[in-house]
Amino acid sequence: MKDMNNNPLAGYLEAQMAGTAGMVQAAVHGMQRVQEIMLRMMREGAGGQMALARSVTQIRDASDLSRVGEEHGGPAAEQFSRYQQELLGAVTEMNSEMIQASYSMMERVGQALAGSAGAMGLPASAQAGGPMEAFQAGVRQWQGAVARMTQAVGAQSSQDDEDEIEEPRERPARKAAAKRRGGR
Repeated sequence: MKDMNNNPLAGYLEAQMAGTAGMVQAAVHGMQRVQEIMLRMMREGAGGQMALARSVTQIRDASDLSRVGEEHGGPAAEQFSRYQQELLGAVTEMNSEMIQASYSMMERVGQALAGSAGAMGLPASAQAGGPMEAFQAGVRQWQGAVARMTQAVGAQSSQDDEDEIEEPRERPARKAAAKRRGGR
């Protein structure tokens, strides 16, 4: 890292700005990937809805109705599951990139603080702890929260894969039982 005119404050600000730029770049890249996935999902979903609408308009008797539902329901559920996993992967990757950028920023700022302490004649250990320790604690909390979110979504996704597609006539009975238990 280059110190600007050996100015401790300028070195600290330069390190902070460079670190922040890395975090912003990681966030923007991750959000672009999430947006691309969402746009593909919406485009394919609209195509599926149009295909379902065309199929429904061609129904001639009641037995065709269940066939059309099966024909379109299975692939739509698989498509949703695939996109859910892809989105989870994108968010996880974005989080990893942001964490790496955060640690890089902490390292740069720590070096700048150590340089500042040295320039002011203070021992380098005088700046230990404090804001950097708080920042590290915040990053660890964020990592834990994202890990729990990832596990929860993964568990829900695997549970959805195990559940069978329920017949429409079974839904009212299941909803009534859930209502009696205090559920939805």
